[in-house]
Amino acid sequence: MDVDPHRWESGQHTFSATVSLLADLSPGEYILALWLPDPADALRNDPRYAIRFANENIWDATSGWDVLGSVWVK
Repeated sequence: MDVDPHRWESGQHTFSATVSLLADLSPGEYILALWLPDPADALRNDPRYAIRFANENIWDATSGWDVLGSVWVK
């Protein structure tokens, strides 16, 4: 994407993205999350350095994901 969340200031931000799903993806409920890792190779896989949104109850400290909700695939 052409969006760099590392440069976002505080406040509301909006962007859209299109994602492709696997053709053989099983129907069901899936977690929708953003993973915004540190761009440095040495820190990329360390969730402590991922961007954490200020919203309450969405941060997954184990994965470094901001969990936005869930989606249903039919």
